[in-house]
Amino acid sequence: MSGLADTLAALRRGDLAGVRELRLTGGLSEFPREIFGLADSLEVLDLSGGTLADLPADIGRLRPISTRGACCTVISTRTTCFGTVPTARRY
Repeated sequence: MSGLADTLAALRRGDLAGVRELRLTGGLSEFPREIFGLADSLEVLDLSGGTLADLPADIGRLRPISTRGACCTVISTRTTCFGTVPTARRY
């Protein structure tokens, strides 16, 4: 399995509870809804290098986070969705 596949499997099993940083880089094509289970602890979300075309409309459910690479990965709704995340920082 690749690093991305391993991380996604751990996310889906609930093994990443409490993490502050989540890096799903290099090939993510769909936003994993399981990320919302990390909302209380997540501070950095790195989605760079994927082929995401969209983010969920309820992305604002995440606490203030830093987003790395999303500007290069998410094109169609980047501005609208991140506008709903209070104090989201883009790198």
